[in-house]
Amino acid sequence: TVVDCMMWEFLSFIWGVIRIQTYLVYKYFFVVEEPPKPSFSVLCLGLSGSGKTTLLTTVAHQDEEHEPILPTKGFAIKAFQTSNATFNVKEIGGNEKFRPHWHRYYSDAEGLVVVVRSNNDDDIAVARELICDERIVGPRLVLVNHQGDDATDQSTSLVLQQEFGSREDIAIFDVTMHDVDALMKSFEMFATLFPFVPTI
Repeated sequence: TVVDCMMWEFLSFIWGVIRIQTYLVYKYFFVVEEPPKPSFSVLCLGLSGSGKTTLLTTVAHQDEEHEPILPTKGFAIKAFQTSNATFNVKEIGGNEKFRPHWHRYYSDAEGLVVVVRSNNDDDIAVARELICDERIVGPRLVLVNHQGDDATDQSTSLVLQQEFGSREDIAIFDVTMHDVDALMKSFEMFATLFPFVPTI
């Protein structure tokens, strides 16, 4: 009958409301939503051949197969997440054509990643200049890239640690493209140098 249909629709409506309210109460008291991760736009610099593109591609596509890595012409942007932050990294080419234009990108960066080849005097000299350049704001992450058989040679990072290790806005790590965990750890520690990111 019409009365029975109306009663059934009413009961269905009430049941739907009860289900919705029950879910909202459960979500309010028992479901803890994680706050969004802080996001940082940082600049990645280093001489041509230092391994900037290789290291960033390794971090950004660690669970994927990627095409053969070619040197960056101009600039490229890599985005990836660590356990405590999201990074948008703008990598600028490091050859003689692009180095005079690095400074054009300083004002947009919240921090700096410097890639240095292990035991390369030219790379170390450029790293010193970038670390000390007051036009670049924010913390610095120095990645000493071991490209050959010198993975256990920490002489480059020790030199930089002796010069800049007392600064609280700098993190220096020995890395290689074959150790993704170490690369991720370096960026996680880098994130803690920014304000409002807890220490891991």
